[in-house]
Amino acid sequence: TNDSVSLPATVGVDYTAATGTVVFAPGEVVKNVQVDVLGDTEQEFHEHFDVVLSNPQNATLLAGGDVAEMTITDDDQLLFSIPATQKVTEGDSGSALLVVTAALNFAPVTKVTVGYETYTVAGGATTGVDFTPATGTLEFLAGETTKTFNLLVSGDDVDELDEVFGLRLLNPTGGAAIGSGDCTVTIEDDDDVTLTVLSQTVVEGSSVSNEGIVVRKVGVSDRPVSVTYTTLNGTALAGLDFTAVTGVFTWPAGGASTVDLRADLPTLGDAVNELSETLTVSLSGATSGALLAGSGTGTVTITDDDTVTFAVESYVTAEDAGAAPAVRVRMTGLADRDVT
Repeated sequence: TNDSVSLPATVGVDYTAATGTVVFAPGEVVKNVQVDVLGDTEQEFHEHFDVVLSNPQNATLLAGGDVAEMTITDDDQLLFSIPATQKVTEGDSGSALLVVTAALNFAPVTKVTVGYETYTVAGGATTGVDFTPATGTLEFLAGETTKTFNLLVSGDDVDELDEVFGLRLLNPTGGAAIGSGDCTVTIEDDDDVTLTVLSQTVVEGSSVSNEGIVVRKVGVSDRPVSVTYTTLNGTALAGLDFTAVTGVFTWPAGGASTVDLRADLPTLGDAVNELSETLTVSLSGATSGALLAGSGTGTVTITDDDTVTFAVESYVTAEDAGAAPAVRVRMTGLADRDVT
């Protein structure tokens, strides 16, 4: 409200018209006249109306005393506000745009302004790295109730926790004040780290490092990533074909976007020729929000290293000996199935 300006009030809108007669009894020198003022919730200039005296009886009106100006002062406070919370997805590169709306609780009758600025919060986003610092002034002309302005957040391809920074209004002018003037902006991360068990093939009974368990991490995290791996029976059986293994792989924060970690799978040898057998490597307990590809499992195939050989035994027989003896075929090695 501009205190230096007063406009004529409107009967029926700003006040209720009144007329009547004031009677002073002997000895009375003061009488009150009631005029009802009508309230509203609009910001406006002060307004005025006149109370006029006329037709005195048994008295006269003082010169200039027959009219009194009554002023209706506006008591509605203009308040600026912004949302208490805002969210924006960061993206993988460049800048993401967040449009913020500042509002007034009702339309002003003259120009008013308010400033805004971003700020960092403890443990939150880093100015100049995660978002672009911003300051400015918003100008609301008469009749305007909303203004928008833009904030920029920086994209990256690093998996991280959501981060926050602050936004506030300040320095209102034109008689306005700040109502809800503080906002928490959340930068939502859209990057993932994925863990995959790679299929491997190993030879049974190998006495050297076979790196039969391989887990691949794809994506970069700002935190260490860990996962537990465990072997499970398939056609290959723990204690018979392999030694059961469980362990933990840990990738440090940062690093390359694709990193494989490996562990040995002890296989148990035998002397039996058999088909290849398989077992499952299962992942669980991934940390730092890492995702498990597919069902979080992969297959390891154990190939056999035993052979079965055949040989025909030589023999000598006379040509007139009649029927030849049966031919003898010798098999060397063991098999877990019929061999022909």
